Amino acid sequence: MQEGFLLMALGMGAVFAFLVLLIGLVKGIAVLVKPIAHLLEEPAVAVARPAAKAATQSEDKTLMAAAVAAVHMHRSRKK
Repeated sequence: MQEGFLLMALGMGAVFAFLVLLIGLVKGIAVLVKPIAHLLEEPAVAVARPAAKAATQSEDKTLMAAAVAAVHMHRSRKK
């Protein structure tokens, strides 16, 4: 039991040390990149999409006919 706690403490300590090191590296890179940040690409601006138009009843019927024809063709090929 004591050995299990020792292994757990060592494992958690290693993970904690790695995370502290990782945070330090990220902050260090942020400090190094700050002077040249103006050279980097600006983030893309989100473009507003036009609202999707509602399908009319005739379009619905056309789509339904195409779906029925596709199912019929698929079933007739299997035989």
